[in-house]
Amino acid sequence: MLAAALVTAAATVGLALLAYKQMGAAEVQMRGTRAQSDAAIAIAKEQAAAALQLARETREAAERQWQPRVFVHGKDEPTVGDGNDAAPDEMAVAYYLSNEGTGPAFNVEHGIEIAGKTYTWNDWQWGSMRAGEFIPQLDAGSTQPVPSSAIVVGVKLSEWVEGEDRVYWSRFENLLGDRYEVRNYADAARATEFRRL
Repeated sequence: MLAAALVTAAATVGLALLAYKQMGAAEVQMRGTRAQSDAAIAIAKEQAAAALQLARETREAAERQWQPRVFVHGKDEPTVGDGNDAAPDEMAVAYYLSNEGTGPAFNVEHGIEIAGKTYTWNDWQWGSMRAGEFIPQLDAGSTQPVPSSAIVVGVKLSEWVEGEDRVYWSRFENLLGDRYEVRNYADAARATEFRRL
């Protein structure tokens, strides 16, 4: 009976040692698996960052290749309306648009700003403008680089501020749906502003 108890005790100790060694081996294996898992996550993050950078660069290249730039240019000096261009109690401010970019512009809005107040031509919006297009159109067969006609916005004489700088503005979208604004100043000393909205 004593021999059986000793054999049982020895077997129990042996099994305990074996279980202890297996637990140690499992822990080492788990550490290795955890390290492999962490390495795989790091590689996946690097690949995702590289893919995002590539997508960003591709989008920027497309913007450069197809970027519209719609300018509103003042035409002549504002005059008191004569009833044909603006009402007699308004200043007639004439301008034209040109898309001087490399791609089409969509949903083109335009107008003027005087003393911080915005004026538009009948709240009109053009659906699209090709690269190189003018609104109004250039005269057929003309050698003039600007249209002979113009868009005219009437500004009430009571709101007209003499000597105040006029800002001719446009807002439009590119092929990717990004919206931009161009602000062109009557004061030639001020630089034109081009910005994403």
